Amino acid sequence: MAHTSCYNKHSMWNGDGKPVVYAYRIGFLVEYMNRHPDFKLCVPTTENEYGYDIFDIEDELADEFPKDSLDIWYCDECGCLAIFYSDSRADYTPIKDLSQISYEDIKEWTDYIACREKEFEEFQDYYEEMNPVNAAMNFQFKYRYKISVDMKYIYGYDSNYNIVHGFELKQDRVLKTDVRF
Repeated sequence: MAHTSCYNKHSMWNGDGKPVVYAYRIGFLVEYMNRHPDFKLCVPTTENEYGYDIFDIEDELADEFPKDSLDIWYCDECGCLAIFYSDSRADYTPIKDLSQISYEDIKEWTDYIACREKEFEEFQDYYEEMNPVNAAMNFQFKYRYKISVDMKYIYGYDSNYNIVHGFELKQDRVLKTDVRF
């Protein structure tokens, strides 16, 4: 179990029932399928008796697409996000007033799917033997997400395209990798 603090200095850790978010950029899944057009999720192979899961795709292409290998922590005290990728960390704070933003304002932004652990388990049950793009596009996620091109804003919307939550980037920094204990 790892520990850190959110942007507002609340203690956060992964594991032990704490909120963990799984997120995937739709374009990343499309790129994977362009390279592996016959790939199906969770189909047993000679290399893997259970087949490959969606997070295995992320592992395979992590070096080529470092910002698509995400580890997202949610602060259950204030709602901040700490997003770890490659050797960096981005901190987002919740946007309180969503009344000035509509789906029309963000519809051209980058598409993501994201969910917490329980919904992710339901998604895993759903996508067995499916192409990951079809699975991501057809599963009925509670929310879908759009991220601005400059990655400063994240908005979640429901199936009626109502904006239900948003986050604003507060800091993005490279983490030290030569820490000695």
